[in-house]
Amino acid sequence: MKTLSRSYTGALASALALLILAGCATTDIPESPDDRLERIAELQQRLTVNPNNPEALRDLGIIYFQSSRFYLADSLLTESLKHESRDAKTRFYLGMAQESRGDTAEALETYIHYEDYSALTPYRNLMQGRYHALSQAVISNQFQTLLAREQELTQNDITENSIAVFPLQYNAQNPEYATLGPALSEMIIIDLGQVGRLRPLERIRIRALLNELEFAESPMVDASSAPRMGKLLSSNHIVSGSYGVSGEENFRMDVADYDALKAEQSATISESDELANIFKAQKQVVFALVNEIGIELTPLERERIERVPTNNLQAFILYSIGLEKEDALDYRAALVYYNQSSELDGGFALARTKAALMEAMIAA
Repeated sequence: MKTLSRSYTGALASALALLILAGCATTDIPESPDDRLERIAELQQRLTVNPNNPEALRDLGIIYFQSSRFYLADSLLTESLKHESRDAKTRFYLGMAQESRGDTAEALETYIHYEDYSALTPYRNLMQGRYHALSQAVISNQFQTLLAREQELTQNDITENSIAVFPLQYNAQNPEYATLGPALSEMIIIDLGQVGRLRPLERIRIRALLNELEFAESPMVDASSAPRMGKLLSSNHIVSGSYGVSGEENFRMDVADYDALKAEQSATISESDELANIFKAQKQVVFALVNEIGIELTPLERERIERVPTNNLQAFILYSIGLEKEDALDYRAALVYYNQSSELDGGFALARTKAALMEAMIAA
């Protein structure tokens, strides 16, 4: 994991300090310098009596974190966590201290354990939000580095059986369905993730690359640009395409699979059906992609791919708008759309999961 730039780290430390001092993370540490010194003396006295007191170690670590003494805070919080690994507050502040001193790899490793804690503690939400926010920053930083040394990349950097799905482009006139591209791409990624021998890239990585290219490159990939995308993403298969909805509400999806190792288009797949059967068409595309790659699905893999996330088209449209807002880092707007999607279809688990993530991103 590469370290973020100094400018990012400095801005992050300032932002995090403001976040905590504003009371967003709820702690009982005194704000007055005199009261703080008195509190430090009290905690040090408690540690003299019991050097392994996890609460005293934690609270002292938080004070030093708020005083921008990040290395000392890291040491104390790490020691506290050794003696009380179930304390979410300690783990959250440890991650904050690691972030603030620029060690993104350690911070990610600390935050990734957020699922180990109860949803009732606010620190779980904060850790989840920081983990995803920091992941985005790290991925962006990685692509900046890759683009700087792009001329050094070769086909040896491409991982076989990895697959990157680019956002599908809308090629029809009705604006009602123009937002479905990100969600359709994500559904393909999720379904490909059910295949044990494939390594689909997360949508966040594709979006990060497009952001770094500042859309100078079209999201539509062709045979000439696929090898470049394959090297930058370390991906063998590059999937790109379009979709449309006709006036009679007939849905069509056209997808191309480019083999970055062979530098050629290996398949063109077209599926069409009534708009009400949008997922049937989407899943036929997935089955065709897997078949072209040469993988035989197990019965369980096929069953998992065939699962339909929602039968409510309007809920799916709202979900896709939520994805667009999320990509634009407008988490509050994304949360509104994910909640509306979930309200229309209470069984739409993806919408509920995304809503919970947006709440975590807003909190963090």
